[in-house]
Amino acid sequence: LPNPTACLNGTDCSWLMLKGACHHALSPEALGSPLRCCSSTHEDSLCQHRTDVLPDGSCSLEDSAQSGSFDITYATRMLHLAGAAYCPQDQVEGWSCGIHCSNTAGIESVTYIQNAAQKR
Repeated sequence: LPNPTACLNGTDCSWLMLKGACHHALSPEALGSPLRCCSSTHEDSLCQHRTDVLPDGSCSLEDSAQSGSFDITYATRMLHLAGAAYCPQDQVEGWSCGIHCSNTAGIESVTYIQNAAQKR
């Protein structure tokens, strides 16, 4: 399912913020997700969130240097989000900026912000 709202309409699903994807609440993917980075209405889910409203900052992660691990899927997603920042305003607002937007599923609330110093 493409977004948290659609995902949580069912009682057996979990929305995984880091993956931008919906999985069965008891799947290996959902069980392996950091608890603060998922939302589920499933009664046996350990996810910390229970609604489709997921405020910015609700999924903060440890510094990978401290945790000793590197997640290529997460790094790739962050790379594409950063890349989308360089797309034209109309493409960002329509979330249609090619490879960067197509590789970051689940982005719903998009706001284009341009620094006044960069308008020159």
